[in-house]
Amino acid sequence: MIVTGNVSFEGINLHESNPESLKKIRSSEIRYIFQEPAQSLNPVATIRSQFRRATAVLPDKLTEEGSFEILYQAGIQDPARVLRAYLHQLSVGTIQRVLIAMALATKPKLLIADEPTSSVDALLRLQILGLLDSVRRESRMAVLLITHDLEVARRYADRIAVLYAGRIAESSDTEDFFCNPRHPYSKLLMNSQITFGKRLEDIPTVNGSTPGMGEPLPGCKFGPRCHKLCGDCLKSEPELIDVGHDRKVRCHCWK
Repeated sequence: MIVTGNVSFEGINLHESNPESLKKIRSSEIRYIFQEPAQSLNPVATIRSQFRRATAVLPDKLTEEGSFEILYQAGIQDPARVLRAYLHQLSVGTIQRVLIAMALATKPKLLIADEPTSSVDALLRLQILGLLDSVRRESRMAVLLITHDLEVARRYADRIAVLYAGRIAESSDTEDFFCNPRHPYSKLLMNSQITFGKRLEDIPTVNGSTPGMGEPLPGCKFGPRCHKLCGDCLKSEPELIDVGHDRKVRCHCWK
């Protein structure tokens, strides 16, 4: 499925940028933390060699002391040992901190974190998210956090964008979103949260599955699974409309 639009960063339309400009932006100003940390590093190379490659774009070569400082910032207390190590010699939590350090080394303006805590336990999840939030506040860096955990989004996000089938279903200020979600899919996500005292039989279910990205489907992509389905939903896909208070919803029947 091909949709129209553009991606702008610092006033630059990335779709119209040449490969050299994109390479510069991606290697220094926009950095990415991948979902599976153990699959993001080379198992037959030391962390030091991979750290050097990740910071090769810096105007001045990163010294050993500089590497130590960045690793300390990412919460690694024994950077010398970590730099000498190979992937199999490190815990999942340490690997994730290494990836965070690599991403932060160039002092990016935007950090994209794709489920950065999906492979760690609850305690380490709080530590890593707290680290990212602390760095964000100190450096004034923007963070795009991709997560399936609504409580994580509630705690750390300033704004929420709910995606369904690759499209934004709703975007809103975080406080407004959790007080009153507007899109049927957003409401379903909210009602599906497991909270203390809620019985399993009280958690709503939804039939069907998310359509494939290339699957032609007329009308609203959430329509076949929506309890508010109306005639317009089957005819055309709704636009992402402004419903006031800096909130947008993609739904014919959002009211």
